[in-house]
Amino acid sequence: MSELGFLNITGNGNSEISGAKVFVSPRANINFSIYIKKEVMNKKIFFILVILSIGHSINARDFRKANTYKCLGDTMQLPQVLALPLLNYIGKPVDSLLQVLPNVYTKRGFMPVGIGYTRGIFQSYFGGEFNNFYVEIYIDSFLYLPIPNRTSTVNWNMDLAKQETISFIKVVKNNVCVYGCGNPNYDY
Repeated sequence: MSELGFLNITGNGNSEISGAKVFVSPRANINFSIYIKKEVMNKKIFFILVILSIGHSINARDFRKANTYKCLGDTMQLPQVLALPLLNYIGKPVDSLLQVLPNVYTKRGFMPVGIGYTRGIFQSYFGGEFNNFYVEIYIDSFLYLPIPNRTSTVNWNMDLAKQETISFIKVVKNNVCVYGCGNPNYDY
């Protein structure tokens, strides 16, 4: 007899299944020996299914939680932001405005305008493709955050940027300006 190798065989109705060595005799009779018992295989499959179920339920719960906050992004926060006396924050530290903006924002970051330069900070509220807005906080001169900075903006120190002085504020909803519009110095 000559050995062909391993084959997956789905069982013979007895209590043994899976990976078998297959031998072919000159008369083409196939003989095989089983290495894994059915009970052991069932336990392994059950254990894997339990792990996958637990992992899926955690991911689904986190996804629902994240999307609950995202859906609040525009429908509830935009009127709150527009009700703030935004003009009063010009000339004050960025952090003074960030503290009064709704804290369920989706993202906060820098608004780059070239390698190593930024025009300020943005804070976005995303509730869907056509349900989002962001607040742009412009900084004309940087005293605390070293600019130009040739590293990636994700490495820039947001705490230093929060100490900078606000020059202008703009609110944009679905890529259309709704506050602070029409100033040619800040139309990028």
